[in-house]
Amino acid sequence: MTFLLAQLYAATQNPTKAYQTYGKVIGMNPPYRTEFNARIKQTEVYSGKDISKEVKKLTRMASRDRNKEYLDQIYYAIGNLYLSRKDTLKAMENYRLANQKSTRNGIEKAICQITLGNLYFERREYVDAQPCYAEAIPQLKEDYPQYDLLSRRSSVLDELVVYAQNVELQDSLQNLAAMSEDDRNKAIQKIIDNLIKKEKEEAEAQQREEYLAQQQGPQFNNDNSAKQNTTILSGDKSWYFYNKPMVSAGKTEFQRIWGSRKLEDDWRRRNKSGFSMSDFAEQSGNSENEDLADNSLPDEENPDSIQSDAADDPHKPEFYLKQIPMTPEAMETSNEVVAEGLFNMGIILKNKLEDYPAAIANFNLLEERFPENPYRLDVYYNMYLMYMRNGDVVTAGIYRDKIRSVFPESPYAQAMADPHYLDNLRRMSTVQDSIYEATYAAYLENDNRTVHGNTTFMKEKYPLSPLMPKFLFLDALAYIGDKQYDHFKAGLKDLLERYPQADVSPMATTMLKGVAQGRQVAEGSGNMRGMIWKARLTNDTTTLANDTAQATFTQDLNAPHVLLLVYATDSVSSNQLLFDVAKHNFTSFVIKDFDLEIMTFNEISMLVVKGFNNFDELSHYRRVLDNSETFRYPPGVRPVMISEDNFKKLLEGYSFEDYFLFLENNPQPTEPYEKR
Repeated sequence: MTFLLAQLYAATQNPTKAYQTYGKVIGMNPPYRTEFNARIKQTEVYSGKDISKEVKKLTRMASRDRNKEYLDQIYYAIGNLYLSRKDTLKAMENYRLANQKSTRNGIEKAICQITLGNLYFERREYVDAQPCYAEAIPQLKEDYPQYDLLSRRSSVLDELVVYAQNVELQDSLQNLAAMSEDDRNKAIQKIIDNLIKKEKEEAEAQQREEYLAQQQGPQFNNDNSAKQNTTILSGDKSWYFYNKPMVSAGKTEFQRIWGSRKLEDDWRRRNKSGFSMSDFAEQSGNSENEDLADNSLPDEENPDSIQSDAADDPHKPEFYLKQIPMTPEAMETSNEVVAEGLFNMGIILKNKLEDYPAAIANFNLLEERFPENPYRLDVYYNMYLMYMRNGDVVTAGIYRDKIRSVFPESPYAQAMADPHYLDNLRRMSTVQDSIYEATYAAYLENDNRTVHGNTTFMKEKYPLSPLMPKFLFLDALAYIGDKQYDHFKAGLKDLLERYPQADVSPMATTMLKGVAQGRQVAEGSGNMRGMIWKARLTNDTTTLANDTAQATFTQDLNAPHVLLLVYATDSVSSNQLLFDVAKHNFTSFVIKDFDLEIMTFNEISMLVVKGFNNFDELSHYRRVLDNSETFRYPPGVRPVMISEDNFKKLLEGYSFEDYFLFLENNPQPTEPYEKR
């Protein structure tokens, strides 16, 4: 009870009383674990001027054998004392010791890592801060103070550290390239010696852990101990991918083995652009002739296999020599990696951490080392924005002039030519959404003139809008309705050249590739028909032509049916539609219950309403829904009534157009299926 009272004093900002009360606990001759924790807690509320006596007490505790299991807490307490005196270096030194001495990957170590990570973060030592957060987050519960902030900070640092490590590695390799051969070989041998020493220490530590596990009993000697420990610490027994602590622990283990990697497709490729214009060249010749034969010898017959093995072994000098940029071409590639790293670090620091001084420092270093780097336009623009945010109009004007003089044809220069540019920039976030909604509505109504006009307006007034890729995509699609197919293809190519990483670019890429492979562009009675009904219900590819076998749909009004509320993906809030339909069902049908499911297939999505035994039940539900005083179909939602068997046929990769064609050729003898 006295220990709890001391904690209450600490929680109510009364450190003196808390310190004294923890002292009373120690004087009561409690069990050693309680006494130990009371001494540690005293360091967190110590308010005296001289910490030397407290440090000596804790140092003596660290030398006792019975405290070896608690060395992490002791050094953490010493770090707290130094931090209370604003001695950050000494505090960080002891926090690092606490992490090194820890034998229990529990909450105590996590708190120490968070404290150390915060200090690194405040000092902008982001590479050192990242592993602290990455290892600590899996051990924390979601109700830990500032958990969301710490988790978000950890995610940003995971991204930042990839580029920081790339820059650090390439700089080290370039330094090795500049050395004499003797000095280079000595440096490489030192790296190998350190690696062997580290592996030996890790092997010995692993042997000790296995021995201790065996001594404690067979229940601790299994391969799932790490997973079990995480579950015990978090108290969460949910499925892995719903269990945030376990996902974070898996991420940390991946980084420990493979290092930090950027989350992206084709990470092995240097050129990661999502498309190549050569992909869209018209097909000619036989594809069989394009395959290259592999004439290489098997490893056991290849005279270079021994040298190749050495080049893949980090214990051999060849492993390091192959990475050193010794040729002009290799040095150029290394410099490209450094330039990319510095640029992306600056962008992340500016946009996600809002650390403008650090971002400016990275951009300046990029300009200093690589004056002709390919990122200059974006660097100038971001420097302009940061200096304007800081109120330094003069320096911001320098970068504005650079953009207009060096890159006069760029969208940035054209936008900045407007004397009201900043006002336009401020209004853009509120104006662009309403213009896009109007443009999309015009597209659905086959008003292609408005689509083209609004896109031209955005190009002239808000060329830097983040919605510009979506405008360009709609603009290109509208040319299909105009039967101007060359403009359609040119619009998609322009979109992909300017915005290769936009969310609509994969869809545009698929369309262009389909056209290049000889597929016909979809035609129909309108944009919505061409955009939605021609799409095939598969996430493998989006087909624009009727290039599959004829579907074998059936007519059976007595079979179970479903109602599909179909809409273009991202045109309707799926969650809101689900809520509105569920609310309608609850208020309109007291006894009958219906299952609701959202399904998405690239550009087409649907809300599936299930639970109808036959067509008559579905027709009754549809009439009630259509005549509801509270429910209204959102713009762009199209209801389709279909049997479960025919719906399964659609899911095999057919389109609604195939189904509608079947209905037209096989009219119903009674109330027809309805589509809008």
